Amino acid sequence: PICQHPISNSIKCYDSCVSKAFRTVLQSLADLLPRLPPGSDIQKVAISCWNLEFRPEDHKFLQDCQVFSHVHRLLTSASRREPAAELPPFFRSQEIPDVKVSTSSREALIPYLSDKKTDTFWESGDKDNWIALKIPSPNNLHALAVHLNNEEDKGFITTKLTLKVGNVPKVLKVLTVKEISGRHTGWIWFEVSGFSHIQVSSFTLF
Repeated sequence: PICQHPISNSIKCYDSCVSKAFRTVLQSLADLLPRLPPGSDIQKVAISCWNLEFRPEDHKFLQDCQVFSHVHRLLTSASRREPAAELPPFFRSQEIPDVKVSTSSREALIPYLSDKKTDTFWESGDKDNWIALKIPSPNNLHALAVHLNNEEDKGFITTKLTLKVGNVPKVLKVLTVKEISGRHTGWIWFEVSGFSHIQVSSFTLF
């Protein structure tokens, strides 16, 4: 059954701190959904928390929190259950320690960028989509590989990746621009070496 909106008793309350706290909880649940074990009881509980009688004022928040794309991805994965893509050879054999990673948004998801799994991911919550790397030993860097899956989420399709490099974070130059197929699934390689700062930015169709 659809539950009543928890703050529907007072219109004034909708713009209060109670409303903000309520949306913060829902945003946390949206970020958590893709990380929970598929088909588990805790995943079912997390999904059921969205079984609310949302109001027109909630529509923009529902789009921004990306819960629709997460649910779509879960349903797609459940129907196919494809094995995770194989890691590129260099990722299994060589790693540069102490690389500092920053992102344009959703910093809590940064660990999923380097957990050696392709069924976990980072996804920006903004139109300004970028991942920045600070390399402590730039001479040891020879290549960068990014795993991209455009088939999982048709609502957010990456069509271009831009690689910027440099030795000063605020002075980066474009090294490579790659056009990406709307159906691409797999690793995208960049040849890069000798730079301490790298930024990968994307152009995404919503």
